Amino acid sequence: NQRPFEMPRECPVCGAEAVRPEDEAVTRCVNMACPAQIKANIRHFASKGAFDIDGLGEKIIDQMVDRQRISSCADIFALTVDDLKNLDRMGEKSAQNLVNAIAASRRISLARFLYALGIRHVGEHVARVLSEEFESMDAIMAAEKERLETIDGIGPRAAASITDFMRQEQNRAIIERLIESGIEIYRETPADTGSPLAGKTFVLTGT
Repeated sequence: NQRPFEMPRECPVCGAEAVRPEDEAVTRCVNMACPAQIKANIRHFASKGAFDIDGLGEKIIDQMVDRQRISSCADIFALTVDDLKNLDRMGEKSAQNLVNAIAASRRISLARFLYALGIRHVGEHVARVLSEEFESMDAIMAAEKERLETIDGIGPRAAASITDFMRQEQNRAIIERLIESGIEIYRETPADTGSPLAGKTFVLTGT
């Protein structure tokens, strides 16, 4: 006696139109300013495969977005202890630890930076392929779709997604803000990427 499920036509968070492209199975909110999208993007940005910001978890991100302390990943690097210390379960010491963790994450490889941006169809593997093919973020931002399609491991869908992302002014503005905030992007050498320990973090406990 249950009713058949019908996919919502509006985003349940912001009320914007929900759209499913003909060749895809996923329905998405079209509003890039949707709070749910902002939170998800920042969680991805701070995750271990990306900037790996220790202490910047889901609950902290939700509070900061809900209280309009941040509205994009670029806002993270302007946060101060005063911005954080009055959040739930966040005292002055915890706030200082998080500010320190944010500062420590400023140096990042080109591959991890690309992955952190959350470009559709650009996972860790494609991000690494791009970082090996291009010498800088500027070169990737200027790359044409046809050039990207010539790279082994990057198909037409990923190439289109990358060029579409880089053409959007708000995305370019976020990248520029990140760099202006002191982000140091370095390109890994073949020796770095070939090491079995490259990109890994180890936590050793006990005696």
